Amino acid sequence: MKITDLSHVVHNHMPVYPGTEEPFIEHPFKLEAYEYNKARLRMVSHTGTHMDAPAHMLSHGLTLDRMPPGKFFGKGRILDVRGKNAIDSRFISYNIPDFAGIDFLLLFTGWSDHWGKESYFSGYPCLDREAAEFLSTFTLKGIGIDAISFDKEESTEFTVHKILLEKEILLIENLTNLEQIGSQEFWLVCAPLKFENSDGAPTRVISIEGLMLQNSEVK
Repeated sequence: MKITDLSHVVHNHMPVYPGTEEPFIEHPFKLEAYEYNKARLRMVSHTGTHMDAPAHMLSHGLTLDRMPPGKFFGKGRILDVRGKNAIDSRFISYNIPDFAGIDFLLLFTGWSDHWGKESYFSGYPCLDREAAEFLSTFTLKGIGIDAISFDKEESTEFTVHKILLEKEILLIENLTNLEQIGSQEFWLVCAPLKFENSDGAPTRVISIEGLMLQNSEVK
C-alpha cells in the first residue's frame, strides 16, 4: 500500500491568491517557559491546499461543516493534462470514457512546479466552460487541481467554479505531488478543517494506492 500526501505545508509568507492575507503562525507558548508548546494560527479559509464549498460562490450553497464525512472520501482518478492550457471536454472524455465508480477527478497540470514563484499566479491551465458543464453531469464528489484556481486569473464571474459548485462538486485547489501517484485509480482522503459556516477550508489531501475496498462499502 502506498500513501502520498498531496498537500502543501502552511507557513508564514507562503503563496496565497493575489489580494489574500498571508497566514500568520506564531509560537507564544514554548516548552521552556510553560512546560508545553502551543502555536497560534491566523489564516483565511482558502489558504494553501484547500477545498471550496458551494457556499464559496453561491448564496444558497452548503458549507463544509454541514456535509457528511463520506463526502470527503472516495475513489480517485488522475488525468494527466500537462502541456494543455485549456482543459476541454473532448480531451477528458477521450481519456476517461466512463466515469462510473469515480468520486474524485484530479487534474495533473504540473503547475505545482511553479509553487513559490511569481509565475504560479498566471498562465495556469484551467477547465473551459464546456468541460465544466460536461463534468457537472456526473455524480462526482470533487475535482482537484495542482494550480491556484479553476478559473483564469482575469475571470470576474468565476464561471467554472459556479457551474461545478452548483452541482455540489467540491473543488480542491493547490494540490502537489501528483506525479508521485503511481496508478490511475486510488482512494482519496480529503480532510477539510471543520469550522462553523465554512465556505472553504485548508485541507489535508492523501491518496492511498493498493487499498482493497469496494465503493459500496463507502458510506
